[in-house]
Amino acid sequence: MFKQFTLCLAVLIAGQGDAQSPTDAEAEAPRLFSPQAIRTDFDQLYAGLREAHADLYAATPQSVMDQRHAEMRAGFDTPMSVPEIAREFQVFTALARHAHARIQTGGEAYQAFRAAGGRVLPLTLSIRSGRVFVETNASTADALQPGDEILSLNDLPNTVWMPRLLRHVSAETPRFGQTILEFQLRPLIWQEWPDLTEVVLDVRHVDGQRSRIEVEFRNSEDMAAALEGRQEPFRLDSRDARMLGGQTAYLRPFAFFNIEPGGDVWDPTDFIRFVDDSFLAFRAAGARHLIIDLRDNPGGDNSFSDPMLAWVADQPFRFSSRFTVRVSPQSTAANQARFDAMDVPSGMTATYAELYDATPAGDLIEIDLPYAQPRPADDRFEGDVYVLVNRYSFSNAVSVAALVQDYGFGEIVGEVTADMATTYGAMETFTLAETGIAVGYPKAHIVRPNGNLVSHPVTPDIRLDFPVVRGRDDVVLDQLIALIQERSGTE
Repeated sequence: MFKQFTLCLAVLIAGQGDAQSPTDAEAEAPRLFSPQAIRTDFDQLYAGLREAHADLYAATPQSVMDQRHAEMRAGFDTPMSVPEIAREFQVFTALARHAHARIQTGGEAYQAFRAAGGRVLPLTLSIRSGRVFVETNASTADALQPGDEILSLNDLPNTVWMPRLLRHVSAETPRFGQTILEFQLRPLIWQEWPDLTEVVLDVRHVDGQRSRIEVEFRNSEDMAAALEGRQEPFRLDSRDARMLGGQTAYLRPFAFFNIEPGGDVWDPTDFIRFVDDSFLAFRAAGARHLIIDLRDNPGGDNSFSDPMLAWVADQPFRFSSRFTVRVSPQSTAANQARFDAMDVPSGMTATYAELYDATPAGDLIEIDLPYAQPRPADDRFEGDVYVLVNRYSFSNAVSVAALVQDYGFGEIVGEVTADMATTYGAMETFTLAETGIAVGYPKAHIVRPNGNLVSHPVTPDIRLDFPVVRGRDDVVLDQLIALIQERSGTE
């Protein structure tokens, strides 16, 4: 499934540490930490976020977080394991409502549970404006079909059970949180209700009829067997470049990092070669219209996306008009570790090291990001450019869309993104002394090229109709092709 694949990539680019193997996790008896040790780390968690986060209280007032910290701290009165502590610490961290402020430890226990044959909800869901629809069904409940709407779970309406799970999710907006919930549904249900082995769903079927359906949880092997031979929804988790007929070219760059097995994830060489070869082929084919498909794109780094945009740019460009970083002991230590690991320190690591040395902790510094240059006027794509996005366009994919929109390099088409264009990012981590839990936080405020300081998703110039549930045909791309044909007067 594309959601599982995209989630794995999103975890990778977020910088989470290597997960402990299930075999090792199962072999180790869970260590319990005393209430005092938990409180010590909880205090370090909050103090570290206050010191290192670019603006911890931008969305949630300090008074709210102070009160919640005191309440939760008082409740730590029994020994707990690392997964249990990480779960509670994530609930607190998510209160800040920043996607890049989150606990980076705890997933190993769920991986071990699944590897040992643990059973989970055998459904994937699509959540649209709070409404919940079945996307795929690997259960034994054949009456449940894609497109059916779930109205309640174990007699809890969606307005009750979803917030129970969303309190674990770091996200700027409810819509962003619901989008992340689609990816994290199974582990979050396991965290919130670890003893659950089945659910009863109140369902409104596509034909309008209502029924109650019992869904038993299943292990990975049984779910794979249930889905074998079924026609899956179309996927966008690969690179593609082709002519769509006539004079319309299609480029799907997918992730803005190296996806070649065994390669350096941040080496853009193969990606740039793919992009350059694609544009040369488009030129040879006489392309006058270009679709850049950023749907289901997990993001990555601008060292990949800038060379692609140079083909359609007509002026120097950069992904942010203002890039402000908070100096802190945590960020200084994280950067120093990268600096020490380099044979010849360079790039932003060297820049940060110099700035951190010259700036007191707690200060904000504005970094003047360099501009990327367009290709020469006689060696770039001169036709119409359409950038296609959806709510599964994340991170740098959203930055690329905002850049194209703000500089006027093309038109943004699709649906409003879930992720933000102006955001808090440039993620770093620090480690809690007692438990070793890793805490992720954004050290920078990244403002989109047009200077809008408000965190907001990218709104398309042209909105297309998206089906509630993805099928085998790409009806969204078909809409865009029809629009281009109508505009150009071609069939």
